[in-house]
Amino acid sequence: MSKTADEDSRKFARHARILPVTLDWLGKNGRPMRAEGLMRDISGGGMLVHSNRRPAVGTVVYYHVFLPPARRMGPMVQIAGPGKIVRLETLGSGARWHGVAVRFEEQMIRVTPSQERASARSKAKPDGFDHWLQGWAPN
Repeated sequence: MSKTADEDSRKFARHARILPVTLDWLGKNGRPMRAEGLMRDISGGGMLVHSNRRPAVGTVVYYHVFLPPARRMGPMVQIAGPGKIVRLETLGSGARWHGVAVRFEEQMIRVTPSQERASARSKAKPDGFDHWLQGWAPN
């Protein structure tokens, strides 16, 4: 199998993984927005997400990737941080789901004790999002 020019020019190897993701950002009116979806692949520089919403290219988002525990009833691990939307794809003819390419600006890993696992995905905003919004200013 030959590589495409796009694959040869990439700085980071891509790894196919399907994991739940949330993306949070400020809408045009300054209102907090959220998209939920599944990560299709990830690299050291970013990820491709199949999302129920479509933030515009250039939008700064705060992402949360939810990794499964390494052992049964172990702590849940999250990769989270700010990123930027660099590309959008239309998935299928119905346009119900969108391919959203996120370039990582930075990353942090958070380990959640197992008793908090059930509530971690149902929070209105991820931990740190309020703090991130306070320091965020559109360019």
